[in-house]
Amino acid sequence: MTSLANFPMVSQRDSDANADFDCVPASIAACMEYLTGKHYTAAEIKDAAYGAAYTGGTDAHEFVDYCAAQGVRLAPIDGSAAQLVGSIKSFIASGHPCIITEPDPYLAGWLHVCAAYECDSASITVMDPWIDQPVKKSDGQWVSQLVGNEVWMLERFGGGGVTVTVQTSGVPDGWHDDGTKLTAPNGVQVVLGFRNHVLTGRWYAANVPLEAEYHADPVLLHNASVGAGQRQIFRDCMLWWTQTKGVIQEPYIGLELDAAYKK
Repeated sequence: MTSLANFPMVSQRDSDANADFDCVPASIAACMEYLTGKHYTAAEIKDAAYGAAYTGGTDAHEFVDYCAAQGVRLAPIDGSAAQLVGSIKSFIASGHPCIITEPDPYLAGWLHVCAAYECDSASITVMDPWIDQPVKKSDGQWVSQLVGNEVWMLERFGGGGVTVTVQTSGVPDGWHDDGTKLTAPNGVQVVLGFRNHVLTGRWYAANVPLEAEYHADPVLLHNASVGAGQRQIFRDCMLWWTQTKGVIQEPYIGLELDAAYKK
């Protein structure tokens, strides 16, 4: 059995007005607490992304920036249910919890999110935030119940206990900008719209480009809606540019860096 030791049980049913719908932030809170050693609640994470007055469903995409500011990468992993069961086990073995979506076992017709933190050869155990207790299901059960062909993996930047300072604008520490080209500490340059995105967005110095910008076909990366354009991979994200969409930032977890994707 592989288990993330002392993984916290976090209830979504805390003081927040949105408690009945806070399974996503509660699951993220548990994963963040495990990874950082800091205590988080569902309410504070929901409020940070949606505001204290918000009530309704929540989406993991809305928590990516908040997690990054805490030094944690929250990234989606796509695949078939059978592939994702294998991916979840692989991530847990590497010390990374995941959040998964299943049909709501408490209210028919709804969806529910839990945090996966333990597995063996035939099962995966999740922290269920509605009951803040472990729930164990067989691989076959998860294959039949995973929703959306997607799970979300969480890890500390750099794979360990790294303190990350996220800048809201300006040249990241250790980088150099000459007004046209932004050069990272590893010597790789960022230009044009990607340069402006780094300088004006939420960025941190260690998120360096892994290679120069190149022309790419988004269809190969399951993003056909953006059309062909430019792409640049960074340590913890990838940037797209197309004439119709502008600059798009997506999580990157090192699984897609392959020359076959380049055009």
